Amino acid sequence: MDRPPRSNKERLFSASALTRSAYIGILIGVMATFWCFQTWSLAGWTLGASDISDQTIYLQGTTVTMAAIMAGQFGTLFATRTNIRSTFSVGLSRNKWIVVGLIISIAILLAVIYLPFLNAIFASSPIPPLNLILLYSIAPVIILLEEVRKYFLRTYFIPARPVMALPAVPLAAKPSSILSVGMKKTRAPFVEKSGPIAMLVDMNEWQSNALQISFDVAKQNGSRLLLVRLIDERADDEMIAKMEQAVDERSSLLGVPFEYMDLRLFGKEQSPQTMASSIREVIKRMNPERIILPVQRDAFERKKSALRKIRWVEEFSDKKVMLISNWKAPTFNLKSPRLLIPILGEFNNDVFELAEALTADANVPDVDIVAAKVVEMPQIVPLYSIYKPDSLINADKELAALKSLPKWAIIRRIRPMVLLVRETGRDLAQFAKERSVDLVILDGAWSQKNNGYLGKKERSIAVKVQCTIVILLPPVPNLHKG
Repeated sequence: MDRPPRSNKERLFSASALTRSAYIGILIGVMATFWCFQTWSLAGWTLGASDISDQTIYLQGTTVTMAAIMAGQFGTLFATRTNIRSTFSVGLSRNKWIVVGLIISIAILLAVIYLPFLNAIFASSPIPPLNLILLYSIAPVIILLEEVRKYFLRTYFIPARPVMALPAVPLAAKPSSILSVGMKKTRAPFVEKSGPIAMLVDMNEWQSNALQISFDVAKQNGSRLLLVRLIDERADDEMIAKMEQAVDERSSLLGVPFEYMDLRLFGKEQSPQTMASSIREVIKRMNPERIILPVQRDAFERKKSALRKIRWVEEFSDKKVMLISNWKAPTFNLKSPRLLIPILGEFNNDVFELAEALTADANVPDVDIVAAKVVEMPQIVPLYSIYKPDSLINADKELAALKSLPKWAIIRRIRPMVLLVRETGRDLAQFAKERSVDLVILDGAWSQKNNGYLGKKERSIAVKVQCTIVILLPPVPNLHKG
């Protein structure tokens, strides 16, 4: 039921089924023959000899062959209980007759081997108990090989069945596009001006910064926030409760409504394929305007395992996507975070819109722009305090001037320092450390999916800088279809 129906034109014994039976049968046959020859060799028999002088040893060899074949069948019995899923995902209680049949079969085998009157009927002979135990090593070998085969099928060939997401906190009614979920009575009703924002969370504290950014962006855009929570058996109830409280407080403070959709993944459902398929399905149903995805820092180091976990987002390349990677430090200042915007190519309006959203509560926004080359400042960039394109700026003096502004000054526009530099990576990481930067905003590129969705220079910054990083991926319609 996890896969589409089999075609009515497909034969009962298909090539795949016959191949599976063939390799298991060959394995059992080879191991049974090996143990038989091993037993006969004790009587001096060698390969090519016409007969065995000791009749007892000969019967022991045939008995060993029979026991080995039965051991292989026991392994096959358990290994083939499932075709794709791990056999360990199916409990023995699902079919109690398997255990009963196994016990009866072993009892009959022992009787045929060790009861004299049955020895005469079946032409068998007692064998050392230790040899019988060794024979049953065939069973775990078959199970192990089948588990490896199923793993590769699940991972690379068979599409996973998505787990359906269930609403945890229903969204309030939306009369006339006005929502009032999680808002204080003293705040004006929330007016929805644009499509919802979807964010993937597993309710761990390392995602606190990402949650804050999501609420700030939702407030700036006039969007609802849809939180897709990944819940598994390792989930810490205390941590979930703590994060839920933080979400409630942020929602109440900013007046942004939110909704939880829970994906409860257990056992086999935690495979990367099932998780990716489940996330894709729930995001499609939500149809958000923007997707916010927390990622581990090693994704920007081109770690294949980390990149594979977020590869599903490429299906939504026609939407605005934000990748947020936190550092080891706790959350930054909610009211006045320090931002750094490296401009290594063209100016991107989305970068400054995000900076505006994150510094909306600050009287004097603390935003630095670092240009990698001499550029003409476009109109999309807000008001500047200093811009010297012809020479390197003395960072200490110029930044000190910004710090000297009175804290009571009412300045709603971003007033960044623009630094002209010729180095990236290491130098910008050092600059960010000296400035105690909380967050760096970088432009991403879908075409750089194997490089953490970053160009070479941007990636050198993301790898070295020790603060929260936001990667903005612009919408490119139908990129994933190509």
